[in-house]
Amino acid sequence: MPRVLIVLRRPPQEAVLFELNRFCRALTAAGFDLSAVFLLGPGAALCRADAQGVQRDSLLAFARERALKLYCCGRSAARHGVDLNALQPPFEPGGYFLLLSLLQDTERLVEF
Repeated sequence: MPRVLIVLRRPPQEAVLFELNRFCRALTAAGFDLSAVFLLGPGAALCRADAQGVQRDSLLAFARERALKLYCCGRSAARHGVDLNALQPPFEPGGYFLLLSLLQDTERLVEF
């Protein structure tokens, strides 16, 4: 099955994360290879140390279970109060070069 990259640009509100969780689980259940989730713009706020929520916890549990990387754009992190030096797995710092590399290795891109 094709490799899929997800880009989250929207603020990580519970409703958005609910849809993201549902989509990730449906993709993997259908046999797709979920390569990563890349957090851009307001989506980078998902990495904030003070971020909370049932859907956030569910997404992080899914990512840990599947060894799914959640890459946080450095520039977006700075704009949304995320300390890249304090990131804990499954979050990892990433930049546009990494995003371009991920795009080259995936067949499908889904943006939230």
